[in-house]
Amino acid sequence: MIGDRLERLMKFFPSDFQRKPRALKHVDHFKGTEFRTLLLYTGLTTFRGIIPLNEYKTFFNFHTAIFILLSAKADDQDWKTY
Repeated sequence: MIGDRLERLMKFFPSDFQRKPRALKHVDHFKGTEFRTLLLYTGLTTFRGIIPLNEYKTFFNFHTAIFILLSAKADDQDWKTY
């Protein structure tokens, strides 16, 4: 089910990304860029409604934390409230 969603995203994925999403059955062969894409871009919509809500919230918080740490303004005081 998750793999189907990722494969459907392939045709809509911009060429700016080095690798297009592929099914999780290939996770053993994922490169770092594919994990980064899943974490920062496709994971939130792909996992929604499929994985349990508690795990989705945990993933959402992890996504948000990594997004903040990767931003140029990671040391901004506004981020610290989150």
